Amino acid sequence: MGGLQNLINCSLSYNRLDGPIPDSFGKMLSLELLDLSYNNLTCEIPKSLEALVYLRYLNVSFNKLSGEIPSGGPFVNFTNQSFVSNHALCGVSRLQVPPCQVNSPRRARRKRVLFSILYSLLGITSVFVALALGFLISRALLKKFLHLGFIPKTVRGLQKIQRFFIQSNMISGTIPDEICSLQNIGDLSVRKNRISGPLPSCLGNLTSLRNLYLASNRLNSSLPESLWSLQDLLIFDAASNSFSGVLSPLIGNLKAVTNIELSYNDFSGMIPSTIGGLQNLINCSLSYNRLDGPIPDSFGKMLSLELLDLSYNNLTGEIPKSLEALVYLRYLNVSFNKLSGEIPSGGPFVNFTNQSFVSNHALCGVSRLQVPPCQVNSPRRARRKRVLFSILYSLLGITSVFVALALGFLISRALLKKFLHLGANSAALYQKKLET
Repeated sequence: MGGLQNLINCSLSYNRLDGPIPDSFGKMLSLELLDLSYNNLTCEIPKSLEALVYLRYLNVSFNKLSGEIPSGGPFVNFTNQSFVSNHALCGVSRLQVPPCQVNSPRRARRKRVLFSILYSLLGITSVFVALALGFLISRALLKKFLHLGFIPKTVRGLQKIQRFFIQSNMISGTIPDEICSLQNIGDLSVRKNRISGPLPSCLGNLTSLRNLYLASNRLNSSLPESLWSLQDLLIFDAASNSFSGVLSPLIGNLKAVTNIELSYNDFSGMIPSTIGGLQNLINCSLSYNRLDGPIPDSFGKMLSLELLDLSYNNLTGEIPKSLEALVYLRYLNVSFNKLSGEIPSGGPFVNFTNQSFVSNHALCGVSRLQVPPCQVNSPRRARRKRVLFSILYSLLGITSVFVALALGFLISRALLKKFLHLGANSAALYQKKLET
């Protein structure tokens, strides 16, 4: 893929890809978006990616990457959201990862010798311990989940558990109400399974919940209203399900949320303007739904926003000029809607390409976006048009009056002539009758 010199957007997220990120990705010099999240990628992030000067959005979160995060080129602009939930990444403190260990050659050599001795002594023991533990753990897990094939109601007994991850299995059935007994739960992930049915309304009672991952299942029905009471929720990922209904205005209660992912569902209706109150929101994706109506002008208040994807909906109206205030916005996609009017040109819009706006109703703007130019009417020109039209209407009015009078005169003259002719004929007939 590194040979694709013209590639701008590349998204391979939500798959089961493994192995390292190819070093050749550093040759795709036109790349602006690279999303490799939610896979099983390993090893280090290639330092060659520092050469991608146009890269504005990177997401390698939820993989098994390790090593130092590059710090040059476009990496100076990325936040910790690009790298969360990996194996053992390290780097600068602003990315909220541990600092990398700097070892001198002598110290590193001493460590290698020491570890080789320890590995020799513990090697045989560790093999037996690993086999025993692996047998016991796998037996217990398989019996509870894989063998059962669903989330058992006995989950209510895990009162002290704080992280509940059962993603990427073949679990089916529904999410039982008993899961709401986990009052200390902070992270709940059931993504990439075959779970169906509605979400339990009692999930809104889990006030300690910070991250909720429901993506890539068969969940349906509408989202429960109680869900919007989770004011400390940071990540809400419900993409690739069959959720329907309208988005509640109460979504504006998620004041702490940084990531909302609701793409690939069946939501309809208008986008609630209350989303504009989510000041901490960084990523917002509502693509591949049936949302209609305008893009709320309040979106211009989400000053932390870096990614906004509203593509593949039925949105109408103009793109709000208020979005020019989103100085951190690096990725925008409103393609495949029914938008019209002028595309804003200020703020982050100077960096967007035509790919952000393709297949809309009647957008116009600058030529580099491959849309028609907008019709510009100056006040002087508009005033001149109004004066011209008023003169034309006056002339047409006077002319129509004269035409009407002329037609009336001609018609009345013709009728009078006809009546006189009939009268003369009648008199002649009467005279002839008298003579006979």
